[in-house]
Amino acid sequence: IGDINGKCQLAHAASFQGQHVLNVILGKKDNIRLDIMPAAVFTDPEAATVGLTAEQCKDQGINAKAHKAFFRANGKALAMNESDGMVKILTDENDTIIGCHMYGPHSADLIQEVTALMNKGSKLSELADIVHAHPTLGEIILNAAHA
Repeated sequence: IGDINGKCQLAHAASFQGQHVLNVILGKKDNIRLDIMPAAVFTDPEAATVGLTAEQCKDQGINAKAHKAFFRANGKALAMNESDGMVKILTDENDTIIGCHMYGPHSADLIQEVTALMNKGSKLSELADIVHAHPTLGEIILNAAHA
């Protein structure tokens, strides 16, 4: 659990690994997906990631498609004077979301929407149909889904 397993050395990963082990011990079923683990770097701008990268897809023989959107096209990012950034969502041949990578203001918060969808095995078309409030940074994810 945590740093000693050599997998994902993040505090939130260790917490959920521990919860999963406890559930196994107690015979309690859970839906914890330890293979879908968001991560963030708290730089300026922030960077965040979840799932596979384009390089990992290539190495695994997955024909991934990239869907990109830019913070510079988002009204709230412009109003905040923080328009540097990009969102890239990766999908497989079946339109299933398999990764997301972003940098820009509040990326560590924004990655959670995609993480939740990946936990449910959602397709990009499902994300594209979710109404997002305007003006919000979350619309950048919606724009990537439409790209």
